[in-house]
Amino acid sequence: MDMKDFINKLKQYDLNFIFTIVGLLVFGVIHMVGCIMSFSWLSMNYMLFCYVFIVIMFLVKYLFKNIKTSTEYLLLAILYIVLLIPLIVTLGETIKFKEPPNLIFDWVIYGYALFAFLKMGFAIKDLIKHKNTEKETFGWLGIVYAAFTMYMLENALITTFDTGSDDTMYMEMASLIAIAVLNLYLISKYFVLYVKEKNNNKSTHI
Repeated sequence: MDMKDFINKLKQYDLNFIFTIVGLLVFGVIHMVGCIMSFSWLSMNYMLFCYVFIVIMFLVKYLFKNIKTSTEYLLLAILYIVLLIPLIVTLGETIKFKEPPNLIFDWVIYGYALFAFLKMGFAIKDLIKHKNTEKETFGWLGIVYAAFTMYMLENALITTFDTGSDDTMYMEMASLIAIAVLNLYLISKYFVLYVKEKNNNKSTHI
């Protein structure tokens, strides 16, 4: 098999989807082990975020394959509401406790950086090139996940190298609030699409 055939074979698979699931599993397991070794609310929230995100990724895949009505948009809005829960809990924990996540290995910080920037790049590409498609939806999911991973990178760096000033805590809070606002925008976006699609379906049956 030459390189061209190998590349064509790879194109049969959704490599972005596989890459995301593998990354979520790896970071989820790292934080689960960290919680077992030394409990941290921040690590537990990120572990739950990873596992909830995996479930959401597979549910979105299922929705696009099996549900082609306006209900699809409503379910997407609900999934983003579910995803908002660990974000809000993490914000609360950031305000109450200035603790670092349990990373087990120091190099995990660099893993955050690499994974976050790769995911952000893939997500932006999907948003630009694939409007109103399944890939655009996964692009928005990728933006949310990449942004939260960048927050974890920011938190790890600040708690490792900063002396604990209030300014850095405000910066972390601002990052989480920005991610939560993005989530709220996506909830509104899909709820509005649901209402529009439902009204269009009603008008076509009149």
